[in-house]
Amino acid sequence: MTVPSTPGGVLPSEVVAALAQAAAMQATPEVLYDLIRRQTERLVDAEAFYLALWDPQTEIIHFVAHHDRGELEGAFDHPLSDGPTSWVIRNERSLRFDADRPLPTASRGSVFGSPERSVSGAHVPVKFGDRLVGVLSAQSYRAGRFPDEAVQVLEALAAHAGVALEAGRLARAAQADREAAGAELAAMGELRAQLDRRLRELDALRRTAHELAGTADAQATMRYVAEEGMRLFEATHAGVVLIDVAHRTVRHAVAINLSPEYTSAMDAAFFGLRYAELLLGGEVVTVPNARERVIPGLTEHILAAGFVSVIALPLTFGEEVIGVLAFGHDRPRSWEPEEIALARAFADQAALAIGKARLLDTVTRAKTEWQVVFDAAPSGLAIVDAAGNVARGNRALARLTNVPLAGLNGRALASLFPEWPWGAEDPLPQARSGITVSRLMPVSAGRVLVITLAPESDGRVVAVLDDVTREQEALEALRRSEGRFRALVAAAPVAILTLDRDGTVNAVNAAATSLLGVSPGGAMVPLAELLVPGERAHVEAHLAAAFAGETRECLARLRRPDGAVREAHLVAVPLEERGGVRTVLALARDVTDEQALREQVAHAEKMVALGQLVSGVAHEINNPLAGITALAEALAVDEHDEGTERILDTIRREAGRAARIVQGLLLFSRQRPLERRDVDLNALVREVVAVAPPGEVSWILDLAPSLPSVGADPDQVIQVVRNLVRNGTQAMAGRPAPVGRIRTWVESDVVCCEILDQGSGIAPDVLGRIFEPFFTTKAAGEGTGLGLSISHGIVRAHGGEIRAQNRPEGGARFWFELPHATPSRPR
Repeated sequence: MTVPSTPGGVLPSEVVAALAQAAAMQATPEVLYDLIRRQTERLVDAEAFYLALWDPQTEIIHFVAHHDRGELEGAFDHPLSDGPTSWVIRNERSLRFDADRPLPTASRGSVFGSPERSVSGAHVPVKFGDRLVGVLSAQSYRAGRFPDEAVQVLEALAAHAGVALEAGRLARAAQADREAAGAELAAMGELRAQLDRRLRELDALRRTAHELAGTADAQATMRYVAEEGMRLFEATHAGVVLIDVAHRTVRHAVAINLSPEYTSAMDAAFFGLRYAELLLGGEVVTVPNARERVIPGLTEHILAAGFVSVIALPLTFGEEVIGVLAFGHDRPRSWEPEEIALARAFADQAALAIGKARLLDTVTRAKTEWQVVFDAAPSGLAIVDAAGNVARGNRALARLTNVPLAGLNGRALASLFPEWPWGAEDPLPQARSGITVSRLMPVSAGRVLVITLAPESDGRVVAVLDDVTREQEALEALRRSEGRFRALVAAAPVAILTLDRDGTVNAVNAAATSLLGVSPGGAMVPLAELLVPGERAHVEAHLAAAFAGETRECLARLRRPDGAVREAHLVAVPLEERGGVRTVLALARDVTDEQALREQVAHAEKMVALGQLVSGVAHEINNPLAGITALAEALAVDEHDEGTERILDTIRREAGRAARIVQGLLLFSRQRPLERRDVDLNALVREVVAVAPPGEVSWILDLAPSLPSVGADPDQVIQVVRNLVRNGTQAMAGRPAPVGRIRTWVESDVVCCEILDQGSGIAPDVLGRIFEPFFTTKAAGEGTGLGLSISHGIVRAHGGEIRAQNRPEGGARFWFELPHATPSRPR
């Protein structure tokens, strides 16, 4: 058995009516036991049930009866102990247990009835107002039979049972009072009047319970509660206030003899009143004389309303206070405990009825809204029964099928479409098996529908139909456009590739595979691995700016897997993709031949100019220099004073320097072929350091052992090392105990050499020009500006690279690299 659909613990009206009738008949606990047990078995899946009454005076629990798997056990009394019934009495709240939620050790009592312990169940308190009357228990020998909804149903049933039990008790007490009053009728007149009033109250409570059991309109229910409460409590004013604690809103749903000014002021001030916390905590608030209290902002409204005393009752539905029921009198009044208990019981009945009516209003409104949305949906909708017939269709389905709306019901869904797939392709049987099916179905006039079938209960299926003709046409146009775009990219003579944030090349065309030297369709590699090492930082900086949203272009030299070095003009354009992920589209054009041509033209022009210059120098300077040198040597033969000797040394030194300048110009201008052979770079470094002037700089050698040979011209490579060592020595001149470092190492397919000095470094504004011919940072007469330019030309002619940078700790770093193997041609 499953719990009936009773949202929030609302009881079916027939259950409430039966309990109300029992209360009106003033049934005994034994009679009520059988009634409550039958109603419990209708509402929850229980195999054991008992009802226990609590006497706080004697602290005795009276078990009225106990049903266990259909067998009735008799009544018995038991003192308060450690069992679950005693636990509920002590804590006055429900106790639920299950296989995964066992009873606390302290609440496990002795087993009675069946010797087997139940697996799941719930013990709920039975109250009348705020007074505990007893405990109602339903249990099962199977797990999972008592979810939260079942416990809420039992709690609602217990609330009505408390009213019925108290009605019987009061009736029996009244009967006993009447019997005792027979001997002293005259002296007990007042007691009879109280008894009659009590009976009238119980009758009003019974009528209210019976009336509310069949009330479905929330507004009408709240109005009836206010009016019946005014008659029951002889009140002159009444109000039903609805509270939304989550949104902290208050609204007077019903106000009798209360002005709009009063209700508006009370609604606005409610959460600021000191009584609000008591009411939200479920406590009754009584005010014998409201005019004795001063409430800023409300006193004038209270005086204008005309009531003097007030009782405010919390309306508790489930475990939440959903409102307040308030009654006012035009005179001061005090409330006795029994009157407050009666008022609380009345409020509990009202809360159940109001909560149920509000839920029914919500369900009805949701159903109406669903019907409006169903009929107004732009997609064709149909509820298909187990036989494949349309049980309900909307207007969009009528338009798609050209069938009147009234004619859809009862028609087979497949009959509405002549193109419906039959046999093994029929999607309806698949949907009934529990699978959501979606199909494209071409229909008349070139239209295309997408049909989605989703399984429902009892073999029913929900069908959704959409006309996707335009979408399909747009999709086909997109496919054609993408095909043209792919063909354009594939045939483009410019290399096109995209880069992820980690620099991985993830899409290329044929021109890109040719430029990068990779196989079409092969595994992509990071672009940094294809860059010449000395240029990685430069290119990666441009790519980082592109990922940041800038369009960048730069020159990049690529070393392909076959060893060839190509120079490309790279344009990086940022692309925004879905989810904010940014990629970079790179367009690369091979400019190796263009750069070589430019170098050749520039070199040719330079050679022409230098040829003319060297020719003039040779004729105009060499002969005079030779004469000056010869005369200086001739004069040096004779003895002279110290001053004359110093002048002759100066003449010889300056003439020699001028001759070396002429020789440098001649070397720079001529292009003799490289005489390659296997060269040990470490040996060349040691040779240069060995002939360095002693005492100027201490050079520390950090040379890699087993350094591979390079195919190079040793005379020209040693000139490069000598130029860099000489520059380092000059940069550290004047510093105390200067120390330089020369290091060699192997990196991939190149051999590298670096020279580190402790000088002042290179000014940032000239760092990019130090390899230009005739550019020097030295003082006039100390340098020609040809040393680094000649070194740059030598390294490039060998297919290598030479770079310079400033060291973070101070000084400069020059390094060059030469390939292991001899390149196909010099750069």
